[in-house]
Amino acid sequence: MAARERPVTQSDVAKAAGVSRGLVSQALSGGGRMSEATRAHIRDTAQKLGYYPHSAAAELAGGHSKRLVLILPYLTNPYFDELSSNLRVAASARGYSLIVMVSDLTRSSQVERDTIAEAIGMHPAGIIFIGTSQSTDELVTLSRRVTVCTLDRSVPDGTIWAVRIDEAAAARAIVSHLLSQGYRSLCYLSPPPSHREAIVFERVAQCRRAAAREGMDLLELDGADVEASVAAAAQMPTPALIAFNDMVATHAATAAYRHGLVLGSDLGIVGYDDIDLARRPGFEISSINQNPQKLAQATVSSVLSAPSHEATTLSTVPRLIVRQSSTRRGA
Repeated sequence: MAARERPVTQSDVAKAAGVSRGLVSQALSGGGRMSEATRAHIRDTAQKLGYYPHSAAAELAGGHSKRLVLILPYLTNPYFDELSSNLRVAASARGYSLIVMVSDLTRSSQVERDTIAEAIGMHPAGIIFIGTSQSTDELVTLSRRVTVCTLDRSVPDGTIWAVRIDEAAAARAIVSHLLSQGYRSLCYLSPPPSHREAIVFERVAQCRRAAAREGMDLLELDGADVEASVAAAAQMPTPALIAFNDMVATHAATAAYRHGLVLGSDLGIVGYDDIDLARRPGFEISSINQNPQKLAQATVSSVLSAPSHEATTLSTVPRLIVRQSSTRRGA
């Protein structure tokens, strides 16, 4: 294997251009007092040598980072891909780069703490959490070192930034739709224990509250055994499952097919996130669209406005996309 070449430094550029290293630094940063011919000569020399600036060092020296860090809890949810992509676009539009890290909550909370420590070491302009096992108090403590924005929970205003859909509105839309279709046994299917962040508990609470407003009970089923949960739901009169997200919903749909059930007619299913898989023929799962583009734009704007604005919670309006999985024939 060929030896890796040593990175070109500003000292190398200075030597080749016949100027001081300090002048190189000023020319490449756009500062300093020099003729435009000298500045152009230095930049041309740097380009020919293949010099790339050490952006992290430059940001640290200038006291202003142009990086945002996004910490994902795991990689098994396609919705994170869509949201990450939108966050990257929103960050880029403001002149920032997005670094994506994975805390892997399925392993241990220590892995997440190590990931957060590594992120802080990058001196980012802000850290964004889509899902985290950190308590709100822990996130508030972290926010004293770096701007924090979470997309997975409600928090008191003035503590940390939070950007998320209106969970109560989403729950009301789902319950209202299911009742309009004639479903009378409502169940909530949680994810397995390894994937339970703060939003899991808030979401089921909002769905239970929405059902109670309509005089209905909501039975929570165990996502650790989807087959058994679907079989149990199928024994109820006109049952419908509200799944924590579309991944849980697609697992439930697969189990329903194995039990010979027809989605919509025999069992209603509604999920969250409106991922591509939910839209495909064979699944066609009704789902809450969270408008990831708007969430991403609001998140980046919140993080970058942090120095001059008090942290608050911003909510976006969810939209229920109705498909075959929750449409009863003749309803």
